[in-house]
Amino acid sequence: CAELPVKKHIWFHFCQRLHKLTSGRIFRCYVCNYVTSGFAYTCDECVVSYCLRCSLVSDLARYQGHEHLLHPFVFSYKELCSACGESVGFTYAAMRCKPCNFNLHRTCITLPLTAQHSSDVHPFKLTYHEDDDNYSEGHYCDICERERNPKHWFYHCSACNTSAHPKCVLQEYPFIKPGTIYTGNGHPHPLTFVKKVEFYPECHRCGKHCLDLSLQCKTVGCSYIIHWECR
Repeated sequence: CAELPVKKHIWFHFCQRLHKLTSGRIFRCYVCNYVTSGFAYTCDECVVSYCLRCSLVSDLARYQGHEHLLHPFVFSYKELCSACGESVGFTYAAMRCKPCNFNLHRTCITLPLTAQHSSDVHPFKLTYHEDDDNYSEGHYCDICERERNPKHWFYHCSACNTSAHPKCVLQEYPFIKPGTIYTGNGHPHPLTFVKKVEFYPECHRCGKHCLDLSLQCKTVGCSYIIHWECR
């Protein structure tokens, strides 16, 4: 991160101005749509930010999920993403191998190669195809227990022989780092991002237990905690 350029040209951005490297805030990436903490490349003119995962993908990408170079492509007709099966639609942030009709959302091309989930002590590995002899029987997600399409990418733990949808492993906020400080909700003290707080205290806004991503005050004598969605 120390070697990141202070300004960068983002090849797929529509106004083509240089983007400034920013940090220390929570933002939603304009391409992958994930809420993210940490560094971003921001266009002040368009008021949009891109996470590093999306910003640093080249306009010619070789991805280990496919044998050929992928090229940027504007889809003006209905195509399906080869990784998730969803319609790519009209977007400037897609990649394609035309001879193979292999298409990827920017969200799918930036999926982490490994990911952790509370259901397993081992890391899940991103997997691109299914061999019935090697992966969990029945093509079901072992997290949500719903059926998976074996032609779509998934995460797999070889130690436990468990497989899961990418969205089930990553969940809603995979790129917000616990311990990050947040100061934007009007509380007099800085708040800290936390996950799975011990004893699951009640949210001071809605009264429900804080089971996942939350904002907690670490100031001595203050027990304030709220869900991230309740900020």
